[in-house]
Amino acid sequence: MGDLESLCSLMFQLSSEDRLRIMLKLAEEPFRLTKLASELGVSAQEAHRHVSRLLEAGLVAKDLSGSLRLTPYGRHVLTLLSGLRFLSDHSDYFADHTLSSIPEEFVRRIGELEGSEFTRDVMLAFRAAELTVETAERFIWIMSNQILVSTLDYLEEAVARGVEFRVILPEDVRPPPGFRPIPKELGRVERRSLSKVGVVLVVSEKSGQVAFPRVDGSFDYAGFRTTSPSGLKWCSDLFSHYWRTAKPLRV
Repeated sequence: MGDLESLCSLMFQLSSEDRLRIMLKLAEEPFRLTKLASELGVSAQEAHRHVSRLLEAGLVAKDLSGSLRLTPYGRHVLTLLSGLRFLSDHSDYFADHTLSSIPEEFVRRIGELEGSEFTRDVMLAFRAAELTVETAERFIWIMSNQILVSTLDYLEEAVARGVEFRVILPEDVRPPPGFRPIPKELGRVERRSLSKVGVVLVVSEKSGQVAFPRVDGSFDYAGFRTTSPSGLKWCSDLFSHYWRTAKPLRV
């Protein structure tokens, strides 16, 4: 069977909502067929029909006790499917926002943001950023196309209580009138720059926010807030990627 034929066969198995629900249920724990049908609210006959397809495809297996469970292949498929699910859940957003500004590695890992809270309201997005800074205990990392003025008071308080602060800004950033940088004497403050900032990130050990650019490169700050371990790792890994290549910034 050719590569495309094999892929099309897999996609056919995944094209059924009932089969996907079965796989997601089995990702939680093994189930016997009758209990699985009851959990999903379908007849035993219908559940058997879908399970038979999943067994034949190698996505599901039956153990010695008769319980159904995902195979390693099935778990890998679900892991990769989470990225498509995240994109499809937010198809309206990604119709006019792009992931092309971030490394391909993080596009492939985009499913780690699944379950994030989405907002298009810029004021709510800025308030969420303020709360991320306000509640940080160990570190706060920010990458932005501009200085997030509304967070400055919270940042100064955070640094004064011992929170590590790192920021990445564009090389040509223009400080707003009356801007006063956070004194390094207060604590651990590091500033770096990139020639161009292609994503907005606000990350602490408790929460992370990310806003992707519109297709024309501009920002409307609509984006996602996550508190899940996988989402926080995605955000912190992306920031660290840019931090390693950024240069010292004098602002």
